Amino acid sequence: MAERNRISLLFLLMVPLWLSTVHTQVIYTPKDSIEIYRLLNEADELDFQGKLDDAIRIINKARQISKERKMKRGEAYACLKMADLLLKKSEYDKIEENLKEGYQLGSSIHDSLIMGLAFLQKSQFLKSLNDFEQAIVASKSGLQYLSYRTDSLYIALAYNEIGINYDKLGDYANAAENYLHALRIFESMGIEQEVANTIGNLAVSYYRLNKREEAANLFKESLAIREKIGDVKGIAANLGNLVTVYSYISLDTAWIYQKKAIHYAELSGIKTMQAQVYSNSATLLTRQNKNTDAFEYHEKAIEIYKLTGDQYKLTLQYIQTAELSEKMADSLQSEIFYEKAYLLATKLQSKPLLQALYSSKTGFYKKHNDFNNALKYIQLNYNYRDSLFNEKTKTNVEELKLKYETEKKDLQLAKLSAEQKQRELEIDKQNKLMEISNLLNIKGQQEITLLKQDQEIQLGRYQKIESEKTKQELINQSNNRLLELTNQNVKILEQDKLLNERQIQRQRILSQVLIGSIFISLVLGFLLFNRYQLKRKIAQQNSLLKIRNNIAKDLHDEIGSTLTSINILSLVSSQSLDKDPSQAKEMLNQITQQSKTIQQNMSDIVWAIRPDNEKIEALSARMREFSGKVLESQNIKVFFDVDEGLLSKALPVESRKEVLLIFKEVINNIVKHSGADTVRIIWKQTKASYELEITDNGEWKGKLGSTGTGIKSMQERAISIGGSFEIQHGNEGTYVRLKIPIT
Repeated sequence: MAERNRISLLFLLMVPLWLSTVHTQVIYTPKDSIEIYRLLNEADELDFQGKLDDAIRIINKARQISKERKMKRGEAYACLKMADLLLKKSEYDKIEENLKEGYQLGSSIHDSLIMGLAFLQKSQFLKSLNDFEQAIVASKSGLQYLSYRTDSLYIALAYNEIGINYDKLGDYANAAENYLHALRIFESMGIEQEVANTIGNLAVSYYRLNKREEAANLFKESLAIREKIGDVKGIAANLGNLVTVYSYISLDTAWIYQKKAIHYAELSGIKTMQAQVYSNSATLLTRQNKNTDAFEYHEKAIEIYKLTGDQYKLTLQYIQTAELSEKMADSLQSEIFYEKAYLLATKLQSKPLLQALYSSKTGFYKKHNDFNNALKYIQLNYNYRDSLFNEKTKTNVEELKLKYETEKKDLQLAKLSAEQKQRELEIDKQNKLMEISNLLNIKGQQEITLLKQDQEIQLGRYQKIESEKTKQELINQSNNRLLELTNQNVKILEQDKLLNERQIQRQRILSQVLIGSIFISLVLGFLLFNRYQLKRKIAQQNSLLKIRNNIAKDLHDEIGSTLTSINILSLVSSQSLDKDPSQAKEMLNQITQQSKTIQQNMSDIVWAIRPDNEKIEALSARMREFSGKVLESQNIKVFFDVDEGLLSKALPVESRKEVLLIFKEVINNIVKHSGADTVRIIWKQTKASYELEITDNGEWKGKLGSTGTGIKSMQERAISIGGSFEIQHGNEGTYVRLKIPIT
């Protein structure tokens, strides 16, 4: 049967990843947490679509960012997800390393969910190595870390996995118990994919108990759910299972499902599914006596199972290939495959595999008239079969006994019914003889009636001949009249032809006039469109010229005033150099500071006019960089929060410049006048505007209600871009809000 589901790490945002700050020193922000969560979720989507290589690439990126930002929770989830993806690709060498690292990271931050998931992933890994008993132990260990209140999904997945491993060990009662436990939880949560997985697993147990019709119905129920949600891997697995079941019920139906299974298995890219498809193809071809083709498909399946290390499936393939080799009259090769199957089944200590092997070898030795070995293996087969199906056998005996008693009663009822029917037939026979006698009398009367009718028919024929003569005369008269009408119609048609020719001539003239009108309209439209484009280009150039003039004016005012100040300071410092060196040194420091200021202002203006900085995301980054550099150097904590929807919005060049200059002026005022130790900066969007809010917890050192030159300048800058600027001072700090209209 096709390989069943594995636990996928569903990275739901049950708690924000940044809540782990109590356990470790972090350097990441809520934005970093959101980005890592987005990458983990994207990897889950790619995994669901069967794009495993793309999912691994995304997980590596999430893991790298988590390490750089020291986000242990994100790194732990990335490790566990990587182990899950490597397991699906059957690349086992680094799975244990990822599981161990994920568990250690979860333990370091006391995250019980991560620790529990690490054990569940370990169970998956042990199952792939055919260590089913230890896989059950690992799943039960994982359950100890999980809570029904918050982790119901993972608890259900764990019960499902425990059921699969019990099934592999041939303990179908425990398997069904765990499947039903998981199914109840999945249905209560409404998770259709996992409901489909569990129903499919339950169907496998029914199949192993030889209840094929029930198994087929369950597989179809699971398939319907998977098709509804678009689960490509699950569809391929269900189709493969249906092929296996219907190969014992209807080969035609099995081939229909097989064609679909091949398509979805190739689409999923999962090797184990492809191997199952090859195995099913071999089974169907064997049923059709296409043994050579079937043998080639068995070899393909064997190679994949060797590569993936699935020894359970490999053993089944050896048994089937041995049976096919015997069918192809190659007994030596058959015994080689039986020996390989025996070694693996003994190694795995799997009762279902050993029972299947002994059953097959019984048929092999019986065919070769080696009844001693046939008896030996049939006894072994019964021993294992009884250990697997003891209760089922008792049930079957009772069912057969009940069926026998029912059939016995049915035979007695049928005998009584037959005697009654015989008497009814005798009575019916007498009735039929009487009916025949009556029919003979009726026949005589009908013959007399027929003679009378024949005489009437002869008379009718004579009358018909006379009628035909009259009719022919009328037809001749009608033909003459028709000939006259035809001549008249010919004349009318000639007149119509002349009229049609004149009408066609008029239509040609009208068409030419219409084509000319359309051409003239197109030319006029082209000229008007060019004129519109020219006006638009001129308007854009005027707007650009206005922006350039404003920038030139700002540069002229800024540079002119600063250079004048530097010139004055230079003259005064040169005069004071000998008289008052300390004053001269102070003035030189002022010259240096003003030089830096003008350099920074020019850098801001140049940055604002670059086209690649039009997004608010770029503006926010520059504001974040400036505030961090200025405030953190003064031991002032800064919290910078931007609505995620704003990052892709664009601002005109004039707005970018003015917003940046106002922001820098506010930050400088906080450093100079507030004495604050915390500053909060918030970018957000309302219906009509973008709003920048800046608050601090300091005490304003200037006069309350002051509208100094700096504040007036900021207000003028805000008005110049159609916005507004307001500032409020209070006991708990200063509040500044800048509104920029949405254009």
